[in-house]
Amino acid sequence: MADVSGSGNGNVDNQTLSFEESKAAQLDQERQSLLAVVAASRPDTLVHKVGWILNNYPDSRNSDITLQLRYWETFCSDQYGGGAITADDLYRLPRLTSLTRARARIQNTWKMFLADAEVRKHRGTLSEEEREEAVAARHAAAPVYAIYVDESGKIQANLLVGGLWILQGPETFRIAMKLIEWRDATGFRDELHFTEVDEQSLSPFKQAVDIVVENASALSLKYVAVPRAGAGPVRDLVPKLIYHLVVRGILHEHESGRAPLPRNLQLWKDAEEPGYDRIVLAELGDRLRNAAAGQFNGQLVIDILEAADSKDNDLLQVADLFTASINRIINPPDPRPRNPGPKDELARYVVSRTGVSLDAESQDQYEDLAVRINL
Repeated sequence: MADVSGSGNGNVDNQTLSFEESKAAQLDQERQSLLAVVAASRPDTLVHKVGWILNNYPDSRNSDITLQLRYWETFCSDQYGGGAITADDLYRLPRLTSLTRARARIQNTWKMFLADAEVRKHRGTLSEEEREEAVAARHAAAPVYAIYVDESGKIQANLLVGGLWILQGPETFRIAMKLIEWRDATGFRDELHFTEVDEQSLSPFKQAVDIVVENASALSLKYVAVPRAGAGPVRDLVPKLIYHLVVRGILHEHESGRAPLPRNLQLWKDAEEPGYDRIVLAELGDRLRNAAAGQFNGQLVIDILEAADSKDNDLLQVADLFTASINRIINPPDPRPRNPGPKDELARYVVSRTGVSLDAESQDQYEDLAVRINL
C-alpha cells in the first residue's frame, strides 16, 4: 500500500511540475511577444501599447497617471489634445483602470519595465530579496537611448558593427509609423535587407533611406570597424565592438549636448543563433554595467539588451541597410564587378545621404547624423 501511495504522490508532483513548466513557458512566450512589438514600435493591442509606453517613458513605470497621459498623447492624439480634460474625454478615452490592469500584468506577472524599488514597496510588489538589495534609485524619469545594432563582414577582411541610434526613445514610434505609411502608400512589402537589393528594389530601398534621414532630428548612425586578421574569434570580437560603439557613442552624444546623461539604454541586436546571441549579450551586459557604474557615474541605466527578429521590424532592417552598405565599401567584392551593380549604388547612396566618413584616420569622426568610431 505504501508503495502505491508513494507512486501516486510522484504522479501528482510530476503533474504539478508539468503545469508549472507549461505556465512558465507561456509567460516567457508572452514576454517575448511584447519585446518584439516594443522593438519594432508596432503596438496594436492595449497591453502592447501600455508596454510600449512603459518602455519608452520610464517615468510612467512609477505613476499610473503619467502612464495614462502618455498613453492618451501617443495613441489617442486625435481625441486628446493635451489640454484640459472634459467629462466627455473620460468616456471616450481608455480608462485608468484598464491601463492600470495592463501595467500590473506587465510589471507583476511578466516582471518587465519595473518601477523603482520605493514605488514597488509602496505597491506591495517588492520581494524580500529586493528589499534587502535595493540601494541607489535609478533615473526613472531619464529619457531613453534606443540603439538598433547589426554586424557585418564576419568572413571578410574587416569586421563591422553599425548602429541606428534614436536619441529619444518615443521617436521610434514616429519613424516606424512613417515607414509603415510609406509601405501602405507604395505597396512595397519586402524586407529591407541589403542582400535582397536588385534593379527592381533599388528605388524603394533608396526611398526608405530617405524617410529615415528626413526624420533624423533625434537620430544618429554610428559604426565601428576593425581588421579581422589576428583579432581573435568573431564571437569574442562582436561584444567588444558593440561595447565601444555604445560607450564612445554615448560620450559623443553627452559631450555634444545632443543627448546628455542621465539616460536609460535600450539596445536591440538583430537576432541570429540563440546561443551566439546569448553569449554576445551576456558579455556585452557585463561590460556595459561596469561602464555605467564607473565611467558614467551611475547616470547610465542598462535597461534592455535583447536580440530581436528583424522580420516586421523596419528599425532593425534599417540598421542592416546602413551596416551592410558601409561593409560593401569597406569590404568590396573580390573580384570586383566590372560595372557597379544595385548593391554598389545603394551603398554609395547611403554614404552620400548620411555623410558618414569612410576615411581610416586616427581621430574619431563625429558629425550630427553619421559617426565613425575608430579603434
